[in-house]
Amino acid sequence: MKNILHKEFIDTIHFEHYYERHYVTGSLNNYIDYIWTTRFDVLWQDHPHGFTDKLYPNIGYTYLINLGTPYTMFIQNQPFPMKADGFLPRFHTIACKHSVGNQLLGIKFKVSPILLDKKIDFSEYKHAMFSLSYLLPANVIQAIKTATSFSTAVHIIESYFNNLIHQADNNIVTTVTQAIQCFESNVYKTIPI
Repeated sequence: MKNILHKEFIDTIHFEHYYERHYVTGSLNNYIDYIWTTRFDVLWQDHPHGFTDKLYPNIGYTYLINLGTPYTMFIQNQPFPMKADGFLPRFHTIACKHSVGNQLLGIKFKVSPILLDKKIDFSEYKHAMFSLSYLLPANVIQAIKTATSFSTAVHIIESYFNNLIHQADNNIVTTVTQAIQCFESNVYKTIPI
């Protein structure tokens, strides 16, 4: 069996050159860290048998949309073969095994605005990959997959989540925004509801 090269995000050159990121602005900035996609085409010449990316734990989570061939995600060294789109918890060290044809698009969240639309206990989603179909409508996923460019996909994502925020009751949005700001400043105080 051929050895597979491992790339860690400590390798800033890898992260900076082979991932394209879009940092959101406005009200989405309270919910989304960034939207990203892989740009691995030039890596396949040097790594025809594939490689893995390793990421260290954090408190966020990511929606992954598969724009290419199947890949394998490892959470606590347990493999999750992925052909479709998934919800990726980030509470543990994770690794993604890439092979020729892989292309992923991800939404890295602070807190998902989907909570304004559905009651979800994300604490139940800490130890495995899950289907994205419950969290993101099929028509939105399909629109992202058929987008002709990364910027078009970003526009679709931003429009969808901005619409969720604007449809929500202002009291809920204000409470969530205050909670996020409170968390970020590490000043724990009572938030009036």
